[in-house]
Amino acid sequence: MQETVAVVEGPAPEPVGEEGGQLRRRSIGTLDVLVMSLAFAGPTVSIFFNSVPAVSSSGAALPLAFVVATVGVLFLANSVIEFSRKLPTSGFAYTFNSNGIGPKTGLMSGWLLLFGYALTTPMLYSAFALWASTFIQSITGVYVSWVWLFLAGLVFVILLSIRGVQQTATVSIALVAFELAVVLSLSIYIVVSGGHAHNSINFTPFSPTAPGSTWTGVFLAMIFTVMSFTGFENTAVLGEESRNPTRSIPRATLISIIVLGAYYVFTSYAEVAGFGVHRMGVLSKFVIPFSGLADSYWGHGPAYLVSIAATTALLAGVVASHNATVRVLYAMGRTRSLPSALGRTIPRWKTPAVAIVAHGVFSCVLGLALGLSVGPANVWGYLGSFMTPALILVYILVNISLYRYFRRVHPTEFSVWRHAIFPLLGTAVLILPLKSVVWPVPPMPDSLIPYVLIAWIVVGYLWIRKLAKSRPDALADAGKVWTDDV
Repeated sequence: MQETVAVVEGPAPEPVGEEGGQLRRRSIGTLDVLVMSLAFAGPTVSIFFNSVPAVSSSGAALPLAFVVATVGVLFLANSVIEFSRKLPTSGFAYTFNSNGIGPKTGLMSGWLLLFGYALTTPMLYSAFALWASTFIQSITGVYVSWVWLFLAGLVFVILLSIRGVQQTATVSIALVAFELAVVLSLSIYIVVSGGHAHNSINFTPFSPTAPGSTWTGVFLAMIFTVMSFTGFENTAVLGEESRNPTRSIPRATLISIIVLGAYYVFTSYAEVAGFGVHRMGVLSKFVIPFSGLADSYWGHGPAYLVSIAATTALLAGVVASHNATVRVLYAMGRTRSLPSALGRTIPRWKTPAVAIVAHGVFSCVLGLALGLSVGPANVWGYLGSFMTPALILVYILVNISLYRYFRRVHPTEFSVWRHAIFPLLGTAVLILPLKSVVWPVPPMPDSLIPYVLIAWIVVGYLWIRKLAKSRPDALADAGKVWTDDV
């Protein structure tokens, strides 16, 4: 495989001629990057919707499963951190793996990344629209179709994205702050009140011998606890727009994992305490278990805050997911791997308008078509199941690439722990959720996941072969860093 490494230093060139453009440099700080990472990971959405399937395996040891997942994801985050110190980019794995393994692997990584990211956005749009519709009806008695709310959210996100990453970050901060404040307030109230049995705080949920728990169950629950961190790497697509990216991106990535891990461990502990260690089966009776907890501990009126938090969390996730997908489209359009129009920006705001609109149209068509055919409630499960394995494959390639990159490009900085052992451990963490899509064979439509993913990889392989012949410059440019912050 060709291993062309092209890192551009100095002022970044205009990649697509006079009509091209760059993203706005140094426009956001570490806090902005951190919040947009949290928004994409969706901590509130994850703890709301992943608790029930995780508890079926972990039992009352759900907090322990999140502790183990946090440690495992830190190994994975190490690869993103180490790459970000050397290659600030908007392309994430596309750029990282082009430099570490070779441009063809980088292009395949971008191809898989687009599959995972692009499916995430319509999934979140549908969930947001359905939940907002349900909430509005519960408050006012007036039914507003989820379709109209889907379209309203779409217009809002597109206009916000066109205005720039600064405005996107500001909105994300407000949305994420609200959702975290609501769920943490409820969790603190439950823990301070002593939970279901009104007992003092104890450490039973952190033991594999907790009711309904075993070490095997804890590790099986990691299918869902590790998935709850998916999206933390959103930091890496903001390398060209952040201030001092070789410091701010690694710092924001590490803080993101620590904040997510602490949030999941504490809120899951409150969840177990709130229902009672011997009553974890009750969770399955709720779409969002925290809604039941809010009713029990706060009363029906204040419990509406949880529904509002769910709505704002889903909207924050849409904003972050859309932003991440657009940056990857822009990075690949800029090098002409994809149509060059995707790499153009609006001079006034320096935002990739064509990529923004293109992803908006894609999300609208797929989200509405699937929602109208199978129901908006099923879009989450359908698209979520298909996008996660693609992202896991990207993470694994990044881990492999890190070792090769530092051994070959920065041999004097190579560390056995940071660049070999930690990536290996991070890959090991991903094997269980990846295995779950193959064996035991899941029911339809999840049983189609391996075949759809293989088909996508085959199409990508054929596309890369054609690209290598027709546009060899696209392969040569795949590893470029289009910023002077290196």
